[in-house]
Amino acid sequence: MPSKVNQSSQRILRGKFLELIASNIEKYGWHVYVVQQGNCPRYIYTIGLTKKIGFEIIMAGCSIYQLDHAVGLVNDFAKMAIENAGNLQSNVELDGKEYGIGLCHESWSNRLMLGYLDYYGSSSVSALQMCPPPSDWTLDTPDLTAPWDSVSQPVWQWLELPWSLPVPTSATVATSISVLRGRKVTEISRWSTDEWEMFSDLDADLSEDNMRVIPFGTAYASDNTIKPAILLHIKSGIYRNDAESPWKSWRKEE
Repeated sequence: MPSKVNQSSQRILRGKFLELIASNIEKYGWHVYVVQQGNCPRYIYTIGLTKKIGFEIIMAGCSIYQLDHAVGLVNDFAKMAIENAGNLQSNVELDGKEYGIGLCHESWSNRLMLGYLDYYGSSSVSALQMCPPPSDWTLDTPDLTAPWDSVSQPVWQWLELPWSLPVPTSATVATSISVLRGRKVTEISRWSTDEWEMFSDLDADLSEDNMRVIPFGTAYASDNTIKPAILLHIKSGIYRNDAESPWKSWRKEE
């Protein structure tokens, strides 16, 4: 049971956070709320647009974009939506690319946009999903227009289901954009209790710009052939020639 001191601290922090949201809405017209990745991928949404244009904006997953870029896209979309009084086409152009727009199903918005619900004391929220162009799609990008479902969207299953993997919920995987776009992993190494690397056969000369760090659950849920990664000892690894080949040890396990 939380102590009275902890409860008081939480109330103070919540009050300050609500003040920040109100301040940003007053200054800029909306607040951008970032939920950092945990056992589910990162997502970003607005608070404050509803009273102006009737909906909020959300971008879920899309780990091809670094955080600053993703936040910038959401802000640019918000500006465009206000300029057009909320009258948007099915696609919008930003930075020379076309981004799709879809009405977010309430089973997603009510699970993801808790900051909005708390700020306004509301039980529901109307939101549009900002979808990347096909060239930027990654396996952690859900279809928010369809009802939430742990089977069809396994990467996001831990929004509701208890964490069941025998690794810490904080576990992460350093990987490549090629893997995030669906290329099968062919090399796995484990460096600590909660840190792995997973790369494909296209990643021999991988630059830092093409690397991303994602939740372990995202990698695991999107490719059931990497299950042996869980059993790896620290500072050991496995590899395979292709997705159909068996895994082999490439480093002596300690």
